[in-house]
Amino acid sequence: MYKVMHTKFTILVAGILLLLIPALLPLTAQPDNVYRTETFRTGNAPSLSAATSGGNVTIERHDRDEVVIHVIARRAGRYLSPGDDLSQYADLTIEQNGDEISVSARSRNRSGFSLFGSSGGNVSVSYHIMTPAGSSAEATTSGGNISLRGLNGTQNLRTSGGNVSLADASGSLRASTSGGNIEARGVSGELDASTSGGRITLSNSSGNLRVRTSGGNISIRDSNGTISASTSGGNITASIAEPGESVNLTTSGGNVSLNLPASLTAAGSPGLTLNLRGSSASMQGTLRGEMQNSDISRNRISGTFGAGASEITLRTSGGRTTLTFE
Repeated sequence: MYKVMHTKFTILVAGILLLLIPALLPLTAQPDNVYRTETFRTGNAPSLSAATSGGNVTIERHDRDEVVIHVIARRAGRYLSPGDDLSQYADLTIEQNGDEISVSARSRNRSGFSLFGSSGGNVSVSYHIMTPAGSSAEATTSGGNISLRGLNGTQNLRTSGGNVSLADASGSLRASTSGGNIEARGVSGELDASTSGGRITLSNSSGNLRVRTSGGNISIRDSNGTISASTSGGNITASIAEPGESVNLTTSGGNVSLNLPASLTAAGSPGLTLNLRGSSASMQGTLRGEMQNSDISRNRISGTFGAGASEITLRTSGGRTTLTFE
């Protein structure tokens, strides 16, 4: 009898501990190889500034009115520990002025400091920042990636040599890179994204969306709103359920294809105004109404469905334009 009661008591205690463990753990999981951590009490919409030359910047939402900055430093293939002296290689500054939080790393060299140089003994300084959802951020790095998730303020992200990723963000969003790719998932509001040498992927997003690249492809999936996409040397593929005032897809050297709901071709619908141009232009799928004021040739299609509310422009100089209704 004692053994049975003891067993039941042990199981009960174990169950209670399992319930308590999540509450005892920190709300924000600390990344690996942290050199330094700083925490600042703020309101629910602080302003962040993060600049570094050779590292990555990750900014994520958490549900506390504070900003937590984890600094990860790496030199010569090794992560620096809190006991190491980073000041030999870089000048790290972390400051608070009310609800304004800033962090910057300047690489040291013999002639002084260089924020965007490759000196400093090949040191790279990265940040993993946790912040309230209403935060606005300006993040800059010359040699790394930038990732932002879950914020709804004004965001300005710039990197010269890396990729940019945005997810579950809303508000005014600006992302640019000279040598990398851009991915935006679940964003809404105003998006302006540009890259000189990479591809752009946009999915499950809505609002006023503008994306452009000089040397890559553009993919737009399951997105809605007023959309402008342009590339000089790649293809554009898009699937849009609810086009806004206009959808403009343009490339100089590739193909353009767009999928739209067939319901937009029905009489009495908000409808579409079409303008397709390319070395060849085609329209396929199920039409629920007749196109008015049509002008159709091998390399051009124009006309109106319904009330013509959304202006759809597909244009390429050296490829095909294809519009498919589903």
